[in-house]
Amino acid sequence: MLDDSSRLREHDPKDMLGLVRAFPHQFRVRPGPEAIRPLETLPPSGRLWVAAMGGSAFAADMLAAGLATSGVQVTVVRGYELPAAARPEEWLLAISYSGDTEETLSVYDSAGGRGLCRVALTSGGKLAALAARDGAPVLEVPGGYP
Repeated sequence: MLDDSSRLREHDPKDMLGLVRAFPHQFRVRPGPEAIRPLETLPPSGRLWVAAMGGSAFAADMLAAGLATSGVQVTVVRGYELPAAARPEEWLLAISYSGDTEETLSVYDSAGGRGLCRVALTSGGKLAALAARDGAPVLEVPGGYP
């Protein structure tokens, strides 16, 4: 079936195979230095909280695995509440592809109220607007993907 393009289009009308093939090209998008500079202040032995749900939480788990030997303790928050252990000198990375995930928005707001440094990773939505309002760095990813 993969060799028959008409049959493939019939069974893959949204071109998911094409999106999978193009996936590596999405990594060419790089945040500007203005977004990265604040992240350089994260202490190497500090804690990073990551608020995320669904596929975004999978990305958070991959980040946690990648930082496992760095000394940075990464805790993924899946839900509406930032744990009581979060401290003002720590960081929150809020990940929501759409920018409108209510659990992530809730944790983002509570982290601000508790004095954590916040960073947003999103394609837009309310999260991007809140981060821009708050002067928090926004790492934008391309939108329009499933």
